[in-house]
Amino acid sequence: MKSYKINSKTSRKKLLVVYSTYLGNTGDAVNERQLINHLCKQFISKFNGKCYVFYNLSLKMLFKYNKFRAQLQVLEGVTYIPILLTGIVSTYYIFSSFFSLVIALAVYLYSFFTKHEVCIYVRNSWNALGFLLMPMLRNRTLVKLVSLGEEEVTVINFVKRFIISADRHALARARIVGLVSPLLLKYLVFRRGVIPSGSVVAITPGIDLQKVSKIMTKGSNGVFSNEFVVAFVGSLVWWQGIDVVVKAVSLLRRLDVGKRIKLVIVGDGPDRRKIEILCNKLGVNCEMVGSLPHFEALKVLARSHVLVLPRPKTLVTESVLPIKIIEAWALGVPVIATDHEIFKFYGIRDREHILFCKPEPSDVAKKIIELLYDKSLYFRLSTNSRKIAEKFDYQKIANILLERLLNVCTNKTI
Repeated sequence: MKSYKINSKTSRKKLLVVYSTYLGNTGDAVNERQLINHLCKQFISKFNGKCYVFYNLSLKMLFKYNKFRAQLQVLEGVTYIPILLTGIVSTYYIFSSFFSLVIALAVYLYSFFTKHEVCIYVRNSWNALGFLLMPMLRNRTLVKLVSLGEEEVTVINFVKRFIISADRHALARARIVGLVSPLLLKYLVFRRGVIPSGSVVAITPGIDLQKVSKIMTKGSNGVFSNEFVVAFVGSLVWWQGIDVVVKAVSLLRRLDVGKRIKLVIVGDGPDRRKIEILCNKLGVNCEMVGSLPHFEALKVLARSHVLVLPRPKTLVTESVLPIKIIEAWALGVPVIATDHEIFKFYGIRDREHILFCKPEPSDVAKKIIELLYDKSLYFRLSTNSRKIAEKFDYQKIANILLERLLNVCTNKTI
């Protein structure tokens, strides 16, 4: 990508508008929140500009808002504006699109009267509809597409058609389309039948290396103690493969591998009760800690011996690199995961950076046993993975993103 020299001595004041997932349905939108924070920090530092962050807040989250608000990093110079929406899936996308029209109109009027130079970052196509309908704003908007929405949630046909239509609209009209991986572009074009009319930029998941560096990882003496801790971190939904992890740990219990196997599950979601019942039924030694503040979740992961993520192969899981894997790499925790295409794209090698598995209990159990008894494999994965994680620093990702945004907003070299 072309490199730009950023010059803070510009003639017009700058305004960054963000409409994104800042909290998520359960306060778990860590990846997006870190990206937005780094983006706003750099924008304010370089231009002393204003930042407005709009984000959807479900009625369910409203009752927990004070709890999560205390965990959020509130940046000086950033105005956070929650948009209250119903949590009902069938209406969520429609209402979100309506509010994008309201926000876009407000931004247009504000920039018109104050003469601010506007840069706009929007996550998800339905949040971008309002901005893309106004030519002045459309040419200043980056729309980030993260998945095929109809694959992640169960929706009625009308909503499914709406999501597809919104994606097509974004691909056809956005000045910049941001994608969590180039592989997702292939699947989007195939499914939506539209080639982006604007430029395309990769916005990979990332980590805050400064935050990770504050966490002391375990020493080697604890790795092969009498208890071996298997971790799962993430939303408890069907496509995460958590049921496979539980069944694999159950197999290890029956095989009597010589060590006490403990499963720690960090996260929450619609399948939580189902997983609790499965653990009790199979007699799995499991600690379900639920949702934790991000820093606390990282500390739990650092105390674990392996992260296991046997997700099924779908278009989304094949094309998206999970943040939890990058975090495990940064902490030196070995990872067992399905051999998705995205790993090959980034040059991640089996038994060098990761241990690939089939999304089946028997194969996952076999790979855990390998790590239990092959010390050289364990430490090779732990050491090599730290080097891989350094490529996904949010400081670098936000800087690239800001350069692209400013280039289209000023229509000149910056």
